[in-house]
Amino acid sequence: MTTVVAHWTGVFKDLGGESEAYFVSMEECGKIKQACKTSGDTIPSAFGSRVPDAASEQWQFKMENWFTFLTFLTLPLLHGQLTSPYYKYFLKFVNIFNLCLSYVLYRDNIEGLRKRCANWIKDYERTGPSGAIGTFQQSTSVVL
Repeated sequence: MTTVVAHWTGVFKDLGGESEAYFVSMEECGKIKQACKTSGDTIPSAFGSRVPDAASEQWQFKMENWFTFLTFLTLPLLHGQLTSPYYKYFLKFVNIFNLCLSYVLYRDNIEGLRKRCANWIKDYERTGPSGAIGTFQQSTSVVL
C-alpha cells in the first residue's frame, strides 16, 4: 500500500506526478488524511486499531492500519478522486484482496482467483504509470 499511496501522491521514484491521471492533489490528500484520522470515531475497535494521522504519523502505520485503510476507507475516499480507469483498477485490487481473505476458498475458486490476479497484472502493465512495469515486477513475487 505504501507504493500505491506514493504513486497517487506523485512521490514514487520519478514516475508521473501531477500530470498523471492517477495523481491525487495535495489538497485532496489532506482531506483524505483528515477523514482517515477521524474515521476512528465511527469504526468499532473490533475492526482494528485507529488509523494514525497520515500527515504527521505515517511512520506509525502498521499492517492492521493498512488493512483498515484498504478494506474500509479507500473506496469511498477515493471515489471521484481518481479517474475512472484507475479507480476501477483499484476496485479490482480491493476485490482480489477481499477474496484472498475469505474464510473458505474452494479449489474451484482458486483458478478464478488466479485468472483475476493475472488480468489485474495485465491491466497494470497496460494502464499503470509509464516505467512502473519494471518496478512492479521487481517489487512483487506473484506466483500465478
